[in-house]
Amino acid sequence: MIPPMIKLNYAALATGASLDSGTGNVTLFNVLEEVRVPQDRLPIAIPEVAFVGSFTRLEPTVTKMGFTLDYIMPNGKTITVNKSEPQFQGDRIRIVMRLNGMPVEAFGRHKLRLIWRWGHLALAGSEEDDREASFDIFLDVLPFDAAPTGSAIN
Repeated sequence: MIPPMIKLNYAALATGASLDSGTGNVTLFNVLEEVRVPQDRLPIAIPEVAFVGSFTRLEPTVTKMGFTLDYIMPNGKTITVNKSEPQFQGDRIRIVMRLNGMPVEAFGRHKLRLIWRWGHLALAGSEEDDREASFDIFLDVLPFDAAPTGSAIN
């Protein structure tokens, strides 16, 4: 078994995120766990979804990583929405990967899968010495019945 070289510290979905280049601090806006949509309003698009993650390098020979963010709809359709190849500064990498206009065509469990690669050839296109791992984060889209206009809600 290959010893772990990279550790995922955290991952989250939000409607917005900011990464301060000077301090490395991450600010999240409106963390997403689920979205409630009126029963009769699909399809919709969430204007912006940010996938935020933090990784620690456990092996100093790893100098950069490759990231791919895939959106997997409840029907199984997969869309690659973002790719990034940041370099380590110190032993940590913090990433913010944006999905602008996330289409929601059905109720159910939507999945964002972050795939990360490292190794001597990981970013050169060869899989000979690649290491790969992935992490899924879920967003449930749930229906609700909107109250009729003008009625009191108890």
